[in-house]
Amino acid sequence: MKVILLISLLTVFTIDGIYGQRDGGRTLPDDEYSRHIFTRLNGNNDSHIDFHEIKFAFTKLDKDDDGFVSKLEFVEAVQAKEHPQNAKIFGMFEKLDTDKDGKWNLVDMRRTFNIMDDDGNGELTDVEFIPAWIKMMDS
Repeated sequence: MKVILLISLLTVFTIDGIYGQRDGGRTLPDDEYSRHIFTRLNGNNDSHIDFHEIKFAFTKLDKDDDGFVSKLEFVEAVQAKEHPQNAKIFGMFEKLDTDKDGKWNLVDMRRTFNIMDDDGNGELTDVEFIPAWIKMMDS
């Protein structure tokens, strides 16, 4: 469950810029796609994703700047990019809404991030991220 929650978050956050990334017309294998997403989220190229990078991605999805990502904002972001995984991604909204209030907020994001941060150091390395992403893709 924890894998699906954070990977759902990261999947949605990567919609702007890399979502649906292709290589020569073929869909990237899970490990390559996972590394590509990790690299994209790691905005400062310091070999880990910290919560500040997650917050930055969250603000890109929060189009009306109200501090929440509504289901409508989420759906519009997903629909903006055509990708074979869209059907799966639509179902992720509820999984990431940890307090079940019908919208995402930074508390939801922090809870999910902390669950995925296996060593508790406040950073997600590729060693934590890539296997989790692949597991989510296979579930």
